[in-house]
Amino acid sequence: MRMFRTTPPTAHPGEGVNRLLLVAGAVAGPIFLPAVLLQDLIRPHYDPLRHPISSHALGGAGWVQ
Repeated sequence: MRMFRTTPPTAHPGEGVNRLLLVAGAVAGPIFLPAVLLQDLIRPHYDPLRHPISSHALGGAGWVQ
């Protein structure tokens, strides 16, 4: 049996950006649901049984969505 020496893998140039995006997604996920529930309470005439979550993007506070 022959043994070969391998060099350790080097970091790729975009690895730091990928890690940052993964962390941002992991943080944003748990914040999304409380933000939607808060908008449900604040928005007048909003019925969660009739309107989709994406309808929060309409109107003056649409930037939050």
